[in-house]
Amino acid sequence: FWSSGVLKEAIVVGAMGFVVATVIQCIRLAKVGVFAVLKMVALLLCIYIFKYYVAALLGACLLAFAFYAFLALKVQRRWVRAGLLICLITIALGLFSQIHPNLYSTRILDVIVKNYEAYETVSNPDNLITYQNLQASWQSFLLNSPKALFSGLFAPLSVKKDVFWVGSALENWGLLLLTISAFWLLIQQKLKVQPVAYFALIYVAVMATLLAFSAPNVGTLVRYKVSFLPVMLLLIASVLDPLKAKYFR
Repeated sequence: FWSSGVLKEAIVVGAMGFVVATVIQCIRLAKVGVFAVLKMVALLLCIYIFKYYVAALLGACLLAFAFYAFLALKVQRRWVRAGLLICLITIALGLFSQIHPNLYSTRILDVIVKNYEAYETVSNPDNLITYQNLQASWQSFLLNSPKALFSGLFAPLSVKKDVFWVGSALENWGLLLLTISAFWLLIQQKLKVQPVAYFALIYVAVMATLLAFSAPNVGTLVRYKVSFLPVMLLLIASVLDPLKAKYFR
């Protein structure tokens, strides 16, 4: 079971890297070839087979980014660009939510709550992320989202006797400190955030929140975090690296 899970994660992460690289290359060259399109579709299909929710969110963010990169060239005002970003990501998420019944707007909250309840039944209470009266309503989800986001990004932080748990906790403390350092440096140096970083942040935040809701068992969540952790680490490195990647200037 675990070996098959690790294999799936490796395939998904590899396919994600190729898809993102292909989209960014097409945008930079302002050219979309037939081969590039076929490659992106094939890789997204591969991701969909293993993890449909990753394919949906990744596809939505990349589609919105591609349109934003083209349309933003014609817009100068920041508030218009911000509105454009919000509209594009909303439309893209709406489109990609149709690729699987569990993602339909009328079902997604029920599916997440049922997943949560299933984990709650079989998990050790000490290893479970708990929420305040989680229900299948947007109000309940918004109320619990801050805790879900933080838990998705940094859980577990507590140290237990289990060797694997200690290793994971140390990793997350390091990740938390790096994240704080990156935000501090970003504000202190007033670095300009490039559009691709905004969409990467949206991907990381949404994926971390949804996973913490639907897979609240900490051990399971640690494995599932690989769906967004490489993107998160790249964003942090882009700020902390003295050479600076092109996501921040």
